[in-house]
Amino acid sequence: DPSFGLAGDAFPEKIEGLAFGPDLADGRHILFVTSDNDFLDTPTHVYAFAIGAADINYVAQVFVPEPASLGLLAVGAAGGVVLRRRRARGVRRSA
Repeated sequence: DPSFGLAGDAFPEKIEGLAFGPDLADGRHILFVTSDNDFLDTPTHVYAFAIGAADINYVAQVFVPEPASLGLLAVGAAGGVVLRRRRARGVRRSA
């Protein structure tokens, strides 16, 4: 957006970092954007943008484990139960 002075040659070559900062009192979020100078004579910049809900299409993520992961967890738990019962009875498997 040219209104931020980030257009054409003024736009940094490399954006190195993006991070959300603390929420503002009015409910907007702060987005920090950093550029790297790659050890050249140009300065490193940190930009901070206030972003409101109308500016982004935010949908909260819900993490659901994969069925394969749940199956692997169940097999591991069952194996642990069997091993514990064998040790409790004193049964050892010969090698």
